[in-house]
Amino acid sequence: MWKPFDYAADLFILSSMWLLTSLPIVTIGAATTAMYDCTARCVRGQDKNLFGRYFRTGKREFVTSALSLVFWALVLGGLYQLAKFYSAGAPDTKAAVVIMMCLLFLLTFAVGIFSWVFPLLSRFTFNAVQLNVTAVKLAIANLPRTVLLGLMTEAAVLLCVRLWIPFLFLPELLMLGWRRVMEPVFKRYMPAEIWETEPENK
Repeated sequence: MWKPFDYAADLFILSSMWLLTSLPIVTIGAATTAMYDCTARCVRGQDKNLFGRYFRTGKREFVTSALSLVFWALVLGGLYQLAKFYSAGAPDTKAAVVIMMCLLFLLTFAVGIFSWVFPLLSRFTFNAVQLNVTAVKLAIANLPRTVLLGLMTEAAVLLCVRLWIPFLFLPELLMLGWRRVMEPVFKRYMPAEIWETEPENK
């Protein structure tokens, strides 16, 4: 009876924690890793120590997540500026429309790859290079899922940029969406005995 209220509370709590711990900017990657970890193991899993797990995971993965965040900020920022620059000066031709569509798809695909990064880090142990190489490989091998992740993430970002209220629930709602798309893929590489109940230490 009370489970829907528990889920709603987790939605608000994790979104608020993510927002507060992301304020230094450089911690966004660690906060996202921690939020996905808690989504998989606390909101929908067996671990009930939400607060402890969140901060433990964020602290443990800070360096790798921060390096990855800087890398993807440069990549996504560069692609966004390229698309914006081309859109501003593109001629009104069919060829220009096709090129613009290709740039938008490339940006969405890159956002999709970025979406794999921090959930991967929450599920497996990587250094920064291994993490991002693996994310690219998984994204290419699961192209439809990657495009869906990119569209979901872009929609969430646009909504939060335009309005402030979604920040109260949308970050965790996005994690639940990511989880539904990614976990069937992660399951292929995880032993059955630790599926959704990973031990305290990776």
